[in-house]
Amino acid sequence: MKRIHYGIAALFVAHLAAFATTTLAAESADLAVKGMIRPAACDISLSDNGAVNFGNIFVKDLSDTTFNRIGGRNLTLTVTCDAAAMFGITATDGRAGTATPGAAAFLHSNQNDAAAFGVGSVDGTNVGAYLLYRSAAANGDGNAIVSLSTNNGGTTWTSAWDANNAFVPGARMHAWAATGQTAPGSFQSVSQTYTVALALPKTGDLPDLTQAVPIDGLATLTINYL
Repeated sequence: MKRIHYGIAALFVAHLAAFATTTLAAESADLAVKGMIRPAACDISLSDNGAVNFGNIFVKDLSDTTFNRIGGRNLTLTVTCDAAAMFGITATDGRAGTATPGAAAFLHSNQNDAAAFGVGSVDGTNVGAYLLYRSAAANGDGNAIVSLSTNNGGTTWTSAWDANNAFVPGARMHAWAATGQTAPGSFQSVSQTYTVALALPKTGDLPDLTQAVPIDGLATLTINYL
């Protein structure tokens, strides 16, 4: 009998301790308020309001055996700040999930599907994909500057401005440095030419071609203060 009463008492104490611990854990919560006051603010703009038009593409001009290289269209990215600032640019794909697999590698042998931006889908069939990359030397504050890229949040930077370092949606960041430098610098203005290179799959992998098929890509370029 003594053993039975001892077990009941121990169980009661254990429940009481658990209740007390739970009550104490819910009595407080931390609120973290954070932000950053920066010395300069920057604006970003694209030539032609960011509109890249490939015009009419006719079925008779498309291959039925391989990807189709539609060509490239250039646009100029300009970042203007009210004082010198250090920044990078990232891009997100507004048509994520619609890039045709294999299109990026077709456009450039050193790229893969991670770098592809989609151009929409029709009835569940993807229309194609494009690469977005720097295609000329950049200008910063009136001088030639170095174009940089990073894949790891700025830990290491690579100097390149061609399709080898095309944007990777949501991952690769582009930035700029003064000549001879290997890390991002501060600029009040930067101007950079970008190319949109478009590929469409073979006709059998496209949506129903007895009707017009829209090319509907959308990307958002964002300033990241460094």
